[in-house]
Amino acid sequence: MNYTSGSISNQVSSYMVENISAFGTDIFGTPLGNYILAMVFVLLTALLAKSIYYVFKTHIRKITSKTKTDLDEIIVDMIEEPVVIFIVIFGLWLSIFLFINLNNNDMGLVSSIRDVLIVLNLIWLLTRLFDKLFDKIVVPYTKSTKSKLDEQLTPIVKDGVKVILFGVGILFLIQNAGYDVTAILGGLGIAGLAVAMAAQTSLSDVIGGAIIFANQPFEIGDYIKFGGDSGTVNEINLRYCRLTTLEGTQLIVPNSLISKTVIENYSRSMKRRVDTKIGVVYETPHKKLELAKKLMEKIIEETEGVEDPTIYLEEFGDSAIVFRYRYYVKDVSKRLKLIDQVNFNLKREFEKNKIEFAYPTSVVYLRK
Repeated sequence: MNYTSGSISNQVSSYMVENISAFGTDIFGTPLGNYILAMVFVLLTALLAKSIYYVFKTHIRKITSKTKTDLDEIIVDMIEEPVVIFIVIFGLWLSIFLFINLNNNDMGLVSSIRDVLIVLNLIWLLTRLFDKLFDKIVVPYTKSTKSKLDEQLTPIVKDGVKVILFGVGILFLIQNAGYDVTAILGGLGIAGLAVAMAAQTSLSDVIGGAIIFANQPFEIGDYIKFGGDSGTVNEINLRYCRLTTLEGTQLIVPNSLISKTVIENYSRSMKRRVDTKIGVVYETPHKKLELAKKLMEKIIEETEGVEDPTIYLEEFGDSAIVFRYRYYVKDVSKRLKLIDQVNFNLKREFEKNKIEFAYPTSVVYLRK
């Protein structure tokens, strides 16, 4: 866009500085007085912007706080800073247009910079507004549904919309600058093919992410095991999955890796079996062996969260009479806690009834 500031600028400057002979020195074709007036105009614009910001913070927010909906408060909160920035941008451009003598090319450059700043400010406004409304409306809705798929898709949709907004703004600037957007998009298609071939790993991660979203082998909050690693799923993205291990560390796993691996999803199990062996010494009398079995059954029955015990004398080992001790944990997320509780109770009851645990021993006979 080309602007001619000559006629308006000359009229305003001649009217306002005709009696200021001390500032008649020209700098790059513009009297010094005009520069001073431009600076004064910018300061007045800044004061106007500050005043409008104050009005937003006090009067308008008071009005929106009295309404029943939060929507107007969100909109006011998100637009106040971008509106102030727009006033400053427009004031800077107007001060140059009115007081600085520029040729058509230079003024066109200034106007182009103004357009870029306005579009970037508008993109910032729209993304801020979208972010806030998305978190206010969409996120609570996804959390209220039974399916976790919408929670997994939420960050992707959110980031995707922001990328689209930014892309549309850039295309508008390119078109406004006089370039053929269609030709540029065609060139980007060819360049995109070259980039795709050079970034096969990233593409395979994205494809792996699509497979995960389609098949849903796990969801956010599930505890999974794959390869030699395991953890609770915190985030599922297009390129990677973020997990937290039992040790509290974070694993960031590329989707291309996890989609090709056998996945064991513990959270999908209704319950999980615990299988262990318990050995008692050979000196244990028969009655105490029966008592040991009853104590194990009693502990399972009295421990909330475990069920279906299977207890039997499995073998006579090298240094112990071995019981096989099996039961099921109802909530997989509490598995370790319940195992700990059962084992402590078992140790306490065995000590109380003087049933001795076995440990590896050897008996050596010496023949004279």
